[in-house]
Amino acid sequence: MAGTPEDKKKHDLSGPAPEEFLQQIVDSKGKAVMEWYNDFIKEPPSVDAFLDDNNVAKNRHANILLYDHSRVLVEDDFADDDYYHASWLDSYTKKNGYILAQAPFDTQTTQDFWRMVYSHRPCIILVLVDTGGDKDKQKKQSNGTVDERFWPKKDDKMKLCDGRLIVSVPEADQDLETRRYTIQVKEKKAKAADIFKTTLINFRKWPTDSKVPDALLELRAHVLVQQARAEKEALKKKEICGPVMVVCPSGVHRAGTFCALDIVLSRLSEKKLVGLRTTVEMVRRHRYGAVIHYDHYQALGNLVVKSAISSGLISPDQLFDAKNAGGGGGGEAEGGGDDEKKEKE
Repeated sequence: MAGTPEDKKKHDLSGPAPEEFLQQIVDSKGKAVMEWYNDFIKEPPSVDAFLDDNNVAKNRHANILLYDHSRVLVEDDFADDDYYHASWLDSYTKKNGYILAQAPFDTQTTQDFWRMVYSHRPCIILVLVDTGGDKDKQKKQSNGTVDERFWPKKDDKMKLCDGRLIVSVPEADQDLETRRYTIQVKEKKAKAADIFKTTLINFRKWPTDSKVPDALLELRAHVLVQQARAEKEALKKKEICGPVMVVCPSGVHRAGTFCALDIVLSRLSEKKLVGLRTTVEMVRRHRYGAVIHYDHYQALGNLVVKSAISSGLISPDQLFDAKNAGGGGGGEAEGGGDDEKKEKE
């Protein structure tokens, strides 16, 4: 993520080198991961906006709170209210580098979602939901809610706020797993220079919270390429490149896990340090319930080790030696989470 050296210094979180990180997991036979996880599953700030009677119907899940201190305000003239279930999160190099947002689920939240997009101008909208693509299929979640596509088809338009806000898709790049759309958002009488354009990436291989997909490293690489293009375009126009908006049904489980991975791997690349535990603690301070599933936390550890090996920071021999020295374990942290502790999405 782009940012000044000042930003990097302010938002960096310390952590061990990859060899030490791996050795800690192996020496404890995977128990270190469970200990770190248990340490940060406690704390709660205020949630007044979430509990406001005017906002209750806008929350997809009654048990997934929204912290006041990090909530994203919808700032525009289209409506009087500023509420959407979304939170700011600092990236590795940039304050408020991400917006973690629940997916809209009805007419009102769809309108508020696109108001938020127009208000804060994200450089990328990453949607971690299988919406059924252009066939408009609907996917039922475990709690009975349905994930509907909340952006128009190619060459279609979506008119919101009594027709004053218009969302359109002039371009679409269809792929089986990852679909990319060019999104335009504009006011009804806007001049060409005032039209906001961004990229929506729909990753369709993460349909439920129960399992983190193996392709997450490849997805991150794809997002980084798109982000670099957006930053180059913003520089050319002498504009500020907006945040990365990450969307999943709750805006918590998949979104929080992806952002935590991105932060850890950015640090690993730049400073050769990990900081998994401190990163997840920071993510959870901004977004209630993030990385609540132990399986997600375990998967993060495994992906960090995999990335460290592929980038040459850990050799396969070191992994083998660490396993032998620790009497087993390795990248796959042992121990399981108690299913009853998992928060349902």
